[in-house]
Amino acid sequence: MKTSLLTPPIAYELLRHPPLQNLDISTPSDEVDQAFSCLKYLAGSGRTTDVADYDRNWLNIWAWTSALIKSISAKEPPQTARGLQLRDDLITLMPCLFGYPEFTFHRKLYPHIVWSRVRRRADIFPTLIRLWMFAFDFCENHIVLWPLLLSNMRSNVAHLDDSDRYRHCRLFARTPGVLYRVFSYIITTVRCTSHYPPGGLPGEPPHIALELVHVLVAAGCRDVLELVLSHGLLDLFGLFKTRILRPRKIKTSTMTSGERLSLEVTECEERLELLYFILSMVDAAMLDDTYKGPACAHVLRMGLPMFIIRATSVVLTAKVSPERHLYPQERLFGLFSAILGHLQTTFWNKCILKSFWRSMRKVQVDHAKALEAFLDLRISLRVSTHCRRLIDVWMETFRVGEKMTTRWISLESLGVVICANPESNHSSVRVKEYTLTKGFTEDNVHDAKQCIVLNSVKSKTGRYIIIGRNVINSTTVAEY
Repeated sequence: MKTSLLTPPIAYELLRHPPLQNLDISTPSDEVDQAFSCLKYLAGSGRTTDVADYDRNWLNIWAWTSALIKSISAKEPPQTARGLQLRDDLITLMPCLFGYPEFTFHRKLYPHIVWSRVRRRADIFPTLIRLWMFAFDFCENHIVLWPLLLSNMRSNVAHLDDSDRYRHCRLFARTPGVLYRVFSYIITTVRCTSHYPPGGLPGEPPHIALELVHVLVAAGCRDVLELVLSHGLLDLFGLFKTRILRPRKIKTSTMTSGERLSLEVTECEERLELLYFILSMVDAAMLDDTYKGPACAHVLRMGLPMFIIRATSVVLTAKVSPERHLYPQERLFGLFSAILGHLQTTFWNKCILKSFWRSMRKVQVDHAKALEAFLDLRISLRVSTHCRRLIDVWMETFRVGEKMTTRWISLESLGVVICANPESNHSSVRVKEYTLTKGFTEDNVHDAKQCIVLNSVKSKTGRYIIIGRNVINSTTVAEY
């Protein structure tokens, strides 16, 4: 049906007829073409229709939308050119359907508008997940669906209660195959975005996928955190730590100086945002008592101290818009200080303490000038108080490390053994009695005995991922 013949009342009336069961998208019937033309007219044509009328007819709109989604995602991809075109057009139309009218007229998706329609039926969010998985596997335009998912999981969405947000995060993380796709997309895009194209526009970054992982971690769901950790959350720190600190090359031979400056500012702000996502996820892992020690050991092996030094220089020299000059410094330096604070509480774990000193010696020997310049920021008047506070926490971490090393030496000199093996037969009573008489707390003793370090090991039965006290076979989590 030609959209030029449609009006809002006619479109709503046609969509009131329920869709048939088992629609054939490869050879769409006249009824399917008619329904899709109505959907496209109402949400994507740019013509005005009353928002109240749109919301009153939303359930009819969704009935046809879900029927079309089911027809394209329940089986193999459509086998005809017409079916493939209809599939791609439907996926592209989804933000318009959920974000009307703001997305149609301003090309901006407002999460509170999306949530106001998703909340109308319990099956909408699971259907969006299934559509996203199908589009990820078979379509190049799957990126338009990521913001729709995020709009139902972010913490700052109006009228989205924590219970609904937690439920959506759990449902997304527990859906088999979802996290595998998210992490594979992040790894692939990171390896393919080292350069800007000649036109100066940035390539498709992993920003949206990394933000989605950040939202899952920030939800505060323990089971979601465990699933994300098992898929390599902390490995993202190693993946991004050099790429965030090294600016991408910009081929701007045809650009003016103003265009180049604007692109550089955008690139810097994007890198700082990625840095924030990575650090906040590491911080979230360290906040959990079970995974604090493994997380600290993991990032220490990846060079956390040197990363903090280099990242501080990047943050201080980043070209950002004037109105946001101090905002990145405040939250990034705050995260660095928090991570170092978490690290101090794990020095009763001797494996972590050894990794810390190994990393510090590498910094002192191989990067002495960079370390000196970093420490000199404490007395500099050109940096913010947040930066000077970071230097204070750095020095305090160094002092705590020295203090705990002395205590470890005193324990070992008395023949006290704290074994890293959780199945060890060494009695913990003697350790507890000795440490409590020396003024140490029971929490210190518990941390000292919890000497399992996050790592990947190979055995005759396969590859295992060790997280805290949990040994997870990689084959058992591959389906998620």
